[in-house]
Amino acid sequence: MKFLIDKSPKDVARKSVSDLVMGQLLTPLTGYADAGGAYAIDNGAFSGFPVDRFRRLLERQEGRKADCLFVTCPDIVGAGMGIAIGKPVFVSAAGVELEPRSFRPIGSWLNHPSVQLDQGDGAIERCLAKAAGFFEK
Repeated sequence: MKFLIDKSPKDVARKSVSDLVMGQLLTPLTGYADAGGAYAIDNGAFSGFPVDRFRRLLERQEGRKADCLFVTCPDIVGAGMGIAIGKPVFVSAAGVELEPRSFRPIGSWLNHPSVQLDQGDGAIERCLAKAAGFFEK
């Protein structure tokens, strides 16, 4: 098992000597600079969705998309909770090839009626706009 850590570039470099740390987790809440190497982006929506800061983080990392492992918006835990209470869940999966029946690598929960899957060009922007509208209500 390996972890991404939400730390400054200096701390990521220091902790990356461990076999457990594989890169950096960037969030709009902490706003750390990019340490280089493998990274992922979390939406920081545990206590509310900071739409503008999340969008700026995505724009900042545009030139390093090749090193990005994943982006969460919403995260899987949030998706499960949203489905459980009947809230809409927006999933951007542009460029992701999904298996026909299982929807792997994401999962069959994508078949739930509360889930809106977008795999087209510009999917992340459409999902962000939908999520922003939902959270601003």
